[in-house]
Amino acid sequence: MHMAEPQRNLYTIQDIYNLPKGVREYWIVDSEKSRVLVYNFQEEDTLEYSFGESVKAGIYPDFWIDFARLGI
Repeated sequence: MHMAEPQRNLYTIQDIYNLPKGVREYWIVDSEKSRVLVYNFQEEDTLEYSFGESVKAGIYPDFWIDFARLGI
């Protein structure tokens, strides 16, 4: 798990592509903007969700996180 430092901006492509080799999917949970950014490196896709949505993990067929139920 990669924990963000409060002052650090993890939205730069350089930070994301400097992850350890083999990372297939990377999620950024942004509580300030109430959104989740999902970078799926296998599909070369980036998706954005609000905290009111359920988010499906792209690398696991039946895994969802319902952020609305988490009360973040």
